[in-house]
Amino acid sequence: LIGAGFNLPPFTQIQHAGEDLTRGEKPGGFFDKTSFIDIATNKDKTGSTLSFIVEKSNDALTPVMAIWIEDTAGNFVENLFVPAKTIEVTSGEEDKRHALFEGETETKNFTPALLPHWQKSTKDTATNYNDATPTDNFFLTTKTKAGSKFQVMLEVKNEDKNELYSGTVDLSKGDVFTLKSSGSSLLLVRAIMQLK
Repeated sequence: LIGAGFNLPPFTQIQHAGEDLTRGEKPGGFFDKTSFIDIATNKDKTGSTLSFIVEKSNDALTPVMAIWIEDTAGNFVENLFVPAKTIEVTSGEEDKRHALFEGETETKNFTPALLPHWQKSTKDTATNYNDATPTDNFFLTTKTKAGSKFQVMLEVKNEDKNELYSGTVDLSKGDVFTLKSSGSSLLLVRAIMQLK
């Protein structure tokens, strides 16, 4: 008790090791995120139920994301996920992971201009998720009025990077589809959609 109270070795190292494990730190980096949270949108709508698995890369700390549907000709059909808020790490923080863990962030209202691909495509800029895009990996359950063939689009932004993912859905060929990046994929490890 005396050693811990006066921060004497080895009690200090043991105490900080526990803090690092809680924070997810390890020498040389952080543990990969393996936890997922469940979220839902379009609960009051009718149509087919879709389930998404979205796993972020370690580069995407505070992502902003939109998911929507276009028809096979590229015309907007509906939004599946549009956040009402965004999260930003307080300016001046060098260790952004630590700042995020400590809650040193600020929440702002979502601005459509953050996601230019979605903004150009959408006919409906209303949000349908009352919070910010999760900072954890997530499962999304939503509903769509789309038919048996459509395009699922996902745009994600983190700091100065924007990436666009898409997947062509043809329900006559199955019920699980992977969304792929149009360029280099740095912000998402995987995005998978399944018809329930």
